[in-house]
Amino acid sequence: MRGVERQEEIKSYIHASKGRVSVSDLSNRWGITQETVRRDLDKLEEQGFVTRVYGGAIWNSTVSRSGVRFMERRSRQSNEKKLIALKAAHLANGCSSIAVDASSTALGVLRAMDAAPSLKVVTSSVVPFLDANEQGFELISSGGQFNSGTLAFQGETAVQSILRFHVNLALIGCAALDLSGRVTDSNEDEVQVKRAIIQAADRVAVLADHTKFDRVAFLDLVSLSEVSYLVTDERPSQEWVDRCEELGVELLY
Repeated sequence: MRGVERQEEIKSYIHASKGRVSVSDLSNRWGITQETVRRDLDKLEEQGFVTRVYGGAIWNSTVSRSGVRFMERRSRQSNEKKLIALKAAHLANGCSSIAVDASSTALGVLRAMDAAPSLKVVTSSVVPFLDANEQGFELISSGGQFNSGTLAFQGETAVQSILRFHVNLALIGCAALDLSGRVTDSNEDEVQVKRAIIQAADRVAVLADHTKFDRVAFLDLVSLSEVSYLVTDERPSQEWVDRCEELGVELLY
């Protein structure tokens, strides 16, 4: 099992345990050395999911099942997200309609876009509506079940509402992507809404900073072969450049 896949499984196990887990327990459960466990826990701590304690780790109380709460996510990799937003904003030029998910990276694109009063923007997030007076386009909410952790609507109502629309472009964030062509994410409710946004769009732009590459998250979101654009903050490895060319994905960095 690859390290990133094992870390996702360990993360899920720690969350389900709702408390402290020990290095020895994780070592026995996955059949790996305690040193490997410590490295995995260090990675999860860097990502904000756990706090390392003597002999193990505990799940961070500020992290919901969906991952890091929205305001915390927005502050992470902020410079990288701004670079991505500036690049992705150009993709909306000439569009009459776009759909944007509730990821902090995708929502950053709206702040970077020039005013376009005729542009219709469908979103599951409530964040753009908080600055509605400053937005230079028409906002359309999906509605649905409100999640206070992500500041977004979810559930079947949100999904069916989005599927009523047809948009030129979808802007989607993700938790991870790997060279096999999988774009993955960590929360089932958010993934359902993102898949609806993808289905409603002619073209799809996946937005991912450099930390998301060569990783695997818990749930499949979309195949990279179905994506029109991959927008990131810096040039990825030559393997990624070649892979995007092979799949017909326009790589923007």
